[in-house]
Amino acid sequence: MLIRFRSKKGIHRVSCEENELFGAVIEKLLGNLGPNADVDTFTVCEKPGQNVHAVSELANQTVTDLGLKHGDMLMLDYSNKPGNETSDAGVGIRSIDIGEKNNPRHGSASLRSKELDVDEVLEKENGLIPRQRSKLCKHGDRGMCEYCSPLPPWDKEYHEKNKIKHISFHSYLKKLNENANKKENGSSYIAPLSEPDFRINKRCHNGHEPWPRGICSKCQPSAITLQQQEFRMVDHVEFQKSEIINEFIQAWRCTGMQRFAYMYGSYSKYDNTPLGLKAVVEAIYEPPQHDEQDGLTMDVEQVKEEMLQIDTQAQAMGLSRIGLIFTDLSDAGTGDGSVFCKRHKDSFFLSSLEVIMSARHQTRHPNVSKYSEQGIFSSKFVTCVISGN
Repeated sequence: MLIRFRSKKGIHRVSCEENELFGAVIEKLLGNLGPNADVDTFTVCEKPGQNVHAVSELANQTVTDLGLKHGDMLMLDYSNKPGNETSDAGVGIRSIDIGEKNNPRHGSASLRSKELDVDEVLEKENGLIPRQRSKLCKHGDRGMCEYCSPLPPWDKEYHEKNKIKHISFHSYLKKLNENANKKENGSSYIAPLSEPDFRINKRCHNGHEPWPRGICSKCQPSAITLQQQEFRMVDHVEFQKSEIINEFIQAWRCTGMQRFAYMYGSYSKYDNTPLGLKAVVEAIYEPPQHDEQDGLTMDVEQVKEEMLQIDTQAQAMGLSRIGLIFTDLSDAGTGDGSVFCKRHKDSFFLSSLEVIMSARHQTRHPNVSKYSEQGIFSSKFVTCVISGN
């Protein structure tokens, strides 16, 4: 049989037997209430405020003795343990990780983190694409019709005509926000973005035993479907000076060994795409590494400690770590400085290990967004490869 409990966390269903002690039923319920629930303060009643009983008084009675039947609902009230009061604002941000929902996911992000200044500027712009009068227009100079009215920033035909492969992130955001939050429903708001989460929810309130002893369709991870992303977080990467790249690949010219570095700079508006964003690289820092002809090796812990110091110095100069860059160059042997073209549409652009490396860096540098349920969405951390063309 099922007994339902209504608490401040919602409705919980507990499976039990007729001759089972009520205390054992409460023990099953504890898994749905979290570790902060104070059992000593538990009280139950059939109707709010009427015939309230402490659970400790009923713990040694069976379900039948209490007159409970299948499907009955009890009102449950309790307090949290002292010093363990929590709120949604204090919950850590979570990242994409296939596992259990029990630990914070992003140690470097917080719901109280501030968006970038360029994001706030782009959010205030409408991004409409202006159009000139056409032959189909029948109005005067001050009029407007469907043939000359501005297009939304995510218009597909405009992007195909101008050979823009992906819409910008802020165009995508406005498209989702317009569909999720209609102007006529101003009293309600739905966050248009949600960070993907493919972990098992150990705090499911559907009345079954906690995972791994029990699982349902609501607490198990959803199916993962791969498809091409229709937007880009960063539309363009710009290097402030050409000498930045020349100095970086000079090591390969002299030794034939590959190099890896982090890029420092800032983000600004990109006018070639509606509501576009570009990363402006002003400096490159190469951490300690052992170079090889087909790769490189690094002491990860040493690099982490050193990059913390470099990040602090960069912030003092108004710069932030915005991406990584590495070389994949092989001399063609012609004597004119040409290199093999290995990465193209018929082979590959990034190897599997490079994709994993890039993804790990992106999860460490999440993009703060107030339009996301979790306070973050994706990442603006870019990956650049110097290879043959």
